[in-house]
Amino acid sequence: MINDPVSGQPLFNVYGFGTNAVPFPTADAPAAVLPCIAFNYLGQLTTDGQNPASRDEYIPLARGSVFPAMDPSSKALQFNPPSVTETPPGNSTSSAFNLVDIDPLTGRATLRFQKVQ
Repeated sequence: MINDPVSGQPLFNVYGFGTNAVPFPTADAPAAVLPCIAFNYLGQLTTDGQNPASRDEYIPLARGSVFPAMDPSSKALQFNPPSVTETPPGNSTSSAFNLVDIDPLTGRATLRFQKVQ
């Protein structure tokens, strides 16, 4: 949830990606799924493949860095989780937010961000 920094009232409720998932096998979990968004044949945001979704989908964007896991001595890549760092910390959920807002009826994406007034 992203709140207005002045009033403290909620501006956007950010949820996970509904029920859409693409099978994504990994070495230790062959039945794993990758969360995703889906659109029907009319370009509408959907959760079941046909009917439009009932609410907007928000995708938070963050500034930061992602570094792959590497062996410090040989510099070889490892199959471990990467190192993820937000710069500044918490910028995806603070008042300096950036969101991609996907309208369920039209499927159009709009960038939402904190505006100085």
